[in-house]
Amino acid sequence: MPTAVLAVAGLVTLGLGLGVGLSADDSARPVTVVEGPPAPVPDGVDGGRGGTAATGPVPASLPASEPVSLTIPSIDVTTGLDPLGLNPDRTVQVPTDFDRAGWYTGAPTPGRIGPAVLLGHIDSFRGPAVFHRLDRLRPGDVVEVDRADGVRARFAVEAVREYPKDAFPTEEVYGATDHAGLRLITCGGPFDADARSYRDNTVVFARLIPPAPAVAPPDARAAGESAGPAGTTGPPTLYGRVVEVDGPATAVVEVQRRRLAVRVIGLGATPACARDAGTAFARLTLTDRTVTLVPDPTLPVSPDAPEWAPYLVLDTQQSYTDAAILAGWAPAGEGRYRSGFLERERTARDAGVGMWGPGCR
Repeated sequence: MPTAVLAVAGLVTLGLGLGVGLSADDSARPVTVVEGPPAPVPDGVDGGRGGTAATGPVPASLPASEPVSLTIPSIDVTTGLDPLGLNPDRTVQVPTDFDRAGWYTGAPTPGRIGPAVLLGHIDSFRGPAVFHRLDRLRPGDVVEVDRADGVRARFAVEAVREYPKDAFPTEEVYGATDHAGLRLITCGGPFDADARSYRDNTVVFARLIPPAPAVAPPDARAAGESAGPAGTTGPPTLYGRVVEVDGPATAVVEVQRRRLAVRVIGLGATPACARDAGTAFARLTLTDRTVTLVPDPTLPVSPDAPEWAPYLVLDTQQSYTDAAILAGWAPAGEGRYRSGFLERERTARDAGVGMWGPGCR
């Protein structure tokens, strides 16, 4: 087990036991050697730029984008995120600022398939640090990561665990997964006054919350449109990959190696004058994209229907229905957010795009 060098001050450890944690304020203070986990990045983790292939259903995921900030409402954490690499001994670096967390650049970025890893200090000689209350998280708590592409990735806590530093479960924390996961790591357990460090690491395991369909616009809610009567149920939300596009509002989505013909909710029939261009737009937008299939429980569903009618939510968390209507390649159709769809259609008309442009006039 390699060792990691941590700066300490007074009776308080300044690091995670994961790498060198010297800051400018503490560069002249005594140094203590403590046990830390070995370098991560086992086989199967690709550094966050491509993700690992899932076996079975394609889970919700986001394209690669660097994280910029972290918010954990339940423990009142809001922090920027600094990139962290590996030390020469291949242990993970730790943040140099006790009030900011960091993200390990050798793991997938938050929202990609695989375990994204964020690290932060528990305390310093000045007092509590950014992850001081990390062990208070409970399953179901929400963790939010804002990314450079403008997307806010939301994760739900699944477990909070504590491990001795000399038995850190490297594979469990950093190993490949079939879903978009998140790991938050800090020190934990009792403080060892002789070693001047905490004996354990606290690790929070979380999973990406699947994107939801576009929120009903204010005018739709004012008109009394809703998700349906209390107790209404429908087919499950599914995750898959678009393998074929037949038109501006129809596609074939592969879910668990099964192909489903999909008729997108909220889109009407595109006129013949715009169908080819509308289909080209749909292929460019949808083909080979991971999507969430979100049914409308207020609409009738038949298992014998030739096409299944859901909303398609892209991996950027944008509803394809909105995208197609705003681009002018499909008119507003039926759905619980119809008034909002009609407003988007008016926007496209006013802009003279798609079917509202010269090609169909």
